[in-house]
Amino acid sequence: MPKAIEVDLPKASSGRSVEEPSTFAVVYDEKEQVYVNGEKMSWEAFRAEVRRRKAEDEKVQAVISASSTLSYGRVMRL
Repeated sequence: MPKAIEVDLPKASSGRSVEEPSTFAVVYDEKEQVYVNGEKMSWEAFRAEVRRRKAEDEKVQAVISASSTLSYGRVMRL
């Protein structure tokens, strides 16, 4: 069995942890229905949900999945 090699590793300069921004899933289907984390929403409710999440976490990110049958312009509507 090989012997372990001792290495002097650098120490962290601060104790702060790096927080990753929160994310939520948006699905835009071929019928132009919008879902947030699996919940179907009207356009008005979708816009309100995005605003609410942005107010809670300014760095929030949406992961968008859209049907390939939708045009680019339709997807950019999100």
